[in-house]
Amino acid sequence: MVCLIAASQGSLPMLYVGLGIPYLFMAIGKPDLILLTAFALWWSRLIIPGVPLALNLSQLMVGLYLGSTVLRITVGQQGFRLTASKVFALLFLAVLFVTIAVRGFGLRALGGGEEGGARYIHMALALGLFFVSDWVRLSPPQWRWAIIGMVLLAIVPTLAQGLYVLSGGAVYQQFAFVGYSHALRVTALSRESAAGTQWAIVGSLGKLMFVPFILWPFKGAYRKRYLVFIAVGLFVSALSGYRTGFIGVILFLGIYFFFKMRSKLVFILGGAAMALIAAALLAAFASHLPFGVQRVLSIVPGADISYEARYSAQGTVDWRLMLWREGLRHIPEYLWIGQGFSYDAYAGSMVEAVRGYRTQHEQIMWAIAQADYHQGMISTLVTVGLFGTLSFFGILFFEFRRHYRLMRQPWSDPVLKRYHLLFFSLMCRDIIVYVLAGQAHVNMPALLFLMALLSGLAHHQPEPEEEPAPAGGDAPEEALPERLGLPGTT
Repeated sequence: MVCLIAASQGSLPMLYVGLGIPYLFMAIGKPDLILLTAFALWWSRLIIPGVPLALNLSQLMVGLYLGSTVLRITVGQQGFRLTASKVFALLFLAVLFVTIAVRGFGLRALGGGEEGGARYIHMALALGLFFVSDWVRLSPPQWRWAIIGMVLLAIVPTLAQGLYVLSGGAVYQQFAFVGYSHALRVTALSRESAAGTQWAIVGSLGKLMFVPFILWPFKGAYRKRYLVFIAVGLFVSALSGYRTGFIGVILFLGIYFFFKMRSKLVFILGGAAMALIAAALLAAFASHLPFGVQRVLSIVPGADISYEARYSAQGTVDWRLMLWREGLRHIPEYLWIGQGFSYDAYAGSMVEAVRGYRTQHEQIMWAIAQADYHQGMISTLVTVGLFGTLSFFGILFFEFRRHYRLMRQPWSDPVLKRYHLLFFSLMCRDIIVYVLAGQAHVNMPALLFLMALLSGLAHHQPEPEEEPAPAGGDAPEEALPERLGLPGTT
């Protein structure tokens, strides 16, 4: 009935309300299915046309799950466990409330001259999922399908943007259902695309590297499959020309196998030797490689890369250094009460006007307007001030300590333990990237979401003791396809 009324009146919001009612009842009766969907859609960037506040499908599913969880808490079906990390999360939430009260919410619909309030909504959803992470309870098979879906659906943005680029911009309708980066589209169709920057769109394909980490244990014949997918992930990341992304892949591999290997010293020395040899060989023949790979290899001293690749790489370095100096100058102004996620509406219109990245000065103006300093500490201090920074890093510290201890304990389900190690390694990698080159409004919600996922996996294990148990003692590990009854496991 609601849908019919909405269709007759031409009201898109009312239509979405009508379509969402069945999912609301599903969230109450089957919250695990809603949560499974939220995790599976996390990297897909799928959206529904017309949904406000730049909410994607995964965030909408999280909102439904939070609503059903709050309802179950209200009727007394579930309780609330206050841990050290949740205390810091409450302090962080208090800082956000104070910041909103002083700086404004940033939603034009509520009045005022600020924009950017959608970021508060995104942060609230991530914080809410983290608060109820004790009730993130999926069965082992549900976790497997959620994580498989998460990795496979990660290729959707690349497919959508690839179609746009290959058509010369003629096919764009897919962006009604898939989120995109405006800067990426501009870059992919710019004059520089002839030099190879159109390969920037393949970056998200690098997540296919996680396929063997999900399906097979790292032992025996399965190690060859790991090597194939890792090589593909490294190549795709290098081809994109995105140095932070490529370094992130290296960091993840280093962290994961450091935790995985028994002999840490041998791994460190062997890995460092292999990295140096590979870097030296690639640097010597860099001029014969694609533009994106040359741009990534600009981090290797003495690499034989083209002038165009070196100029492009150095330009972003200079831009970041200028932006960091400007950010450091703003820290004293926002030390006690941060700038917040909202920004002046006039600055917002200026941001829209310069999204084509015409000059370096305009790029810096765009970044400053939204506190996007591309350096986590500066961005966080300016956005939420000193107290917000301390409280958020308190969350990170206690969650890291908890999951590090869980990672070292034996698990009854070795597949879930492998998943936990995978996402714990991603968490460690993302914290490093966030601190060195991150953005508060992007990395903070993503880390909260990741920590909620880890807490859900940890639900299948008892809480760790003060001193972690020695590694080992896990149940025999087998390949995931065999456990799911899928073919192709030999």
